[in-house]
Amino acid sequence: MELSWILIIIAAALLIGLLALMVVLRMKGVKQAPNYRSLFIIGIAIMVVGIPNSNYPLMALGLIYMIIGIANHKKWKDQPKWSDLTPTQKKFKLAVVIALGVIVIAGIVMYFLYR
Repeated sequence: MELSWILIIIAAALLIGLLALMVVLRMKGVKQAPNYRSLFIIGIAIMVVGIPNSNYPLMALGLIYMIIGIANHKKWKDQPKWSDLTPTQKKFKLAVVIALGVIVIAGIVMYFLYR
């Protein structure tokens, strides 16, 4: 079996698991309003991935997320300022930013090494 089929099967299993979790949480009455700001940001990220790959369905999905986010921009949740965060929250956010930066730099290095 090719690696791509294995990855597709794993992705499908994860998707089914997430959908099942959403159904269970919905049945328990856990209701949460959508975060439209996050939808907008996810839309930008998906568009950025779709454009260089010429993946038009992915670009369309990103555009849809961006439109939903922008259409509901008045419902965006206010983010706390850096000065309002606790020291633990500051350390966590800083660690996440550093980890993401390292991942991006590693991706760029791998791209140029294996190109």
